Amino acid sequence: MPEEASVSTFARLLRAALVVYWLAMFAASHTPRTPDLLPVEGGDKIVHFSAYGLLALLCALDRQLRGLMSRTSLLRIAGLLAIYGVVDELLQYPIDGRTCDAFDWIADVAGITVGLGLFALQRRLRGRSTTPG
Repeated sequence: MPEEASVSTFARLLRAALVVYWLAMFAASHTPRTPDLLPVEGGDKIVHFSAYGLLALLCALDRQLRGLMSRTSLLRIAGLLAIYGVVDELLQYPIDGRTCDAFDWIADVAGITVGLGLFALQRRLRGRSTTPG
C-alpha cells in the first residue's frame, strides 16, 4: 500500500509539473519576443526541439503513471502535440516580434518524435509492454 501511495503522489507531482511546464511554454511563446536564449544560428529551433521533446516525454510519463498507456497512446500524444504546435505558431502571428514559422513547427515535431522515442526506448529496456487498446 505505501508503494501505491508514493506512485500516486509521484503521479500527482508529475501532472502538476506537466501543467506548469505547458503553461510556461504557452506564456513564453505568446509574449513579445525577447533576446534569443541561444545566440547561435538556428538557436530558436534548438529551443523548439527541446521544449516539445520534454513536453512529449512528460505527457507520456503522465499517461503511463496513470495506467492509461495503450498501443495507440504515443501516436495520440504525437498527434495532439503536433496540432498544438501548429496552433501555437498561428497564434504567435499577431504578437510583436513573433512570427508564424513552419520551420519552428518542424523542430517541434522532431522534438516530439525524439521525446516519445526515448520514452518508448526506456519502456522497451525496462521490459514493459503496452496494454491492448
